Amino acid sequence: MSRPWDLSIRTSVGHNDNVQLVPNITTFPVGGSKSANYFSLQVDGKYRFYQSNQWEAGVTLAATSLWYENKLQTITPPQWKFNDYNFGNYNPGVYTTYLFQAADMPASITASYDFYNENGHNNNLGALGLSSHNFHLSGSIRPLDNLQLTLSLLRGVDNFQVTFPDPALDDRDGVRTGIDLGARMWLDHGRHNVSVGLGYLDNKAKGSNFDYKGYNSKARFETGLLNPVWLAAEIDYANYKYNGFAAVQPWKLAFITPPGRTSQKITTTLVQAIWPVTPHWFVDAFYRHESYKSNMAQFAASVNIYGTGLSYRF
Repeated sequence: MSRPWDLSIRTSVGHNDNVQLVPNITTFPVGGSKSANYFSLQVDGKYRFYQSNQWEAGVTLAATSLWYENKLQTITPPQWKFNDYNFGNYNPGVYTTYLFQAADMPASITASYDFYNENGHNNNLGALGLSSHNFHLSGSIRPLDNLQLTLSLLRGVDNFQVTFPDPALDDRDGVRTGIDLGARMWLDHGRHNVSVGLGYLDNKAKGSNFDYKGYNSKARFETGLLNPVWLAAEIDYANYKYNGFAAVQPWKLAFITPPGRTSQKITTTLVQAIWPVTPHWFVDAFYRHESYKSNMAQFAASVNIYGTGLSYRF
């Protein structure tokens, strides 16, 4: 029987060139800045309180704190500082997995629940603050020794801290329902692997302007070609349609103006290098680019984040 627990701690430093996720059309104040350096601390753990040949049950915990440098974004009031965007989150969960044979192929079913809570260090900054309840049911099967197929169902309930003038239109709180199909293949005796996924998500928000549905796709390639350094490249693409726009009454303050957002496309690309210095110590470096495109310029932006990290796995 393997050890019942896993634990890792990671520290990282990096740079974010659009901390506030400022839209591309924004004319930033003279003397202002969108970029800042940061430091983060992450903890990931799992404890399996029951293990047998067919069953596994346990609890999980992930937590992150991120701190930006203490410098002004603008020289004009209200003179927010980058460290106003400091935040922390924690994500406890519980799961159970059943292992079995399906037509002589290894298979499993996992049911899980997790709670995600995020809070900004500055409570006056409405851009941060979220609590979510997430329920997952997934099944996987290995038709080949080097191929795994997965089907996952998701149900999530979100409660955002941010508020807008007209909740009936712009309240972001809602319920997410999703389905994902995934495949992962190992090549050259595990020296390389590639994974792909395709999903559909339907978000029912209290505010009609945040109702959306659409698909997402992703692909990731990992290789140990530069042994002992592992390299990885990943791309994620999401295309969501918004059909619930309604204009506010003329005397009210409009957060989203006509014609309203009808589409949102999000593309994320990531490259990583991971060096296992010892069986417990790992050094990594990464670069991530996020692109947000929409029919409305206020929802179009881009951000580049890069940095390096040091991890210890117990």
